[in-house]
Amino acid sequence: MQNIWLKRTDAINKIIRIRVEKTPEGPTIYMEVIVTYGYNVLVALREFKEKVIKEIEKLTTMNVVDITIVAKGIYMPEEKKKKIFKLMERIRFWIMSFIVAIDGPAGTGKGTITKLIAKRLWTY
Repeated sequence: MQNIWLKRTDAINKIIRIRVEKTPEGPTIYMEVIVTYGYNVLVALREFKEKVIKEIEKLTTMNVVDITIVAKGIYMPEEKKKKIFKLMERIRFWIMSFIVAIDGPAGTGKGTITKLIAKRLWTY
């Protein structure tokens, strides 16, 4: 049954745990899921919750009393990982290759200015 819900949404990558408690009014459900990186978590969980309730009520004709869906992790697809790591590498390269030359006579504050710039741009 997990596959039915997952095929209909890209935001939820995997259901890792389901607990169902039977009550006279109907089932109470607790789910833990892995959310796909790049989606709004609150919107994804709300939409998934609505789909699950609708599907359960359609398949079982029971009223779902309560459903709690908790995001326990984030899945990042490989192509997004590669993009992010490339971007991080470019930023690191840019920061590490930044060269500043300050010229002037002795005692004019070149060292002080250099330290202020370093503190402002990096953690000096």
